[in-house]
Amino acid sequence: ATLAAKMGLEGAQYRNNLDSFHRLAEYHHRYAKLNLPVENTKRVWSSGCGSFTEMLEKLRLAVYSDKKKNTEVLTLAAAVTRAMAGLRFTSCKSGKDRTGMSVTLEQTNLLTDEFDLARTEHQRSLQAMRSEGTRLMNCEKNINCKKFAFHKFQLSLFPREYVPPAGTYTSRVQT
Repeated sequence: ATLAAKMGLEGAQYRNNLDSFHRLAEYHHRYAKLNLPVENTKRVWSSGCGSFTEMLEKLRLAVYSDKKKNTEVLTLAAAVTRAMAGLRFTSCKSGKDRTGMSVTLEQTNLLTDEFDLARTEHQRSLQAMRSEGTRLMNCEKNINCKKFAFHKFQLSLFPREYVPPAGTYTSRVQT
């Protein structure tokens, strides 16, 4: 179990995901009424879903699932929002470490889903962005160290998709 679960703080995240899902579903409902031409709304989903409605249903199931740290919620919400020409933001408290993990994952997902990056290259691309990409420059500007600020204990609680490559993080910096 995570620290948040042990402290009884998971409810806020669950409620936030639920509220956000309902807002997104309402936006989709209004968006669908616009009857935009097919070429403006049709997307090829890597997940195999052929329509917004199907993708939204997958998101609903992910939001309502009991799975802890369900990163699929973030991935599906990003895809649905993009497909409806929406705008969304990703930011943690300081806007560098956890944000860097989320942004690089989304960038790699986009390369895989929309620019034909081979699935076999997904992890390698993700690790390259995290070890050689611009997110480390943000860290250097903020803390004068070209490493993400994570403790090993903190990383042990991260979902697999959010763990940075060895050598790209340190616990010896003040954020």
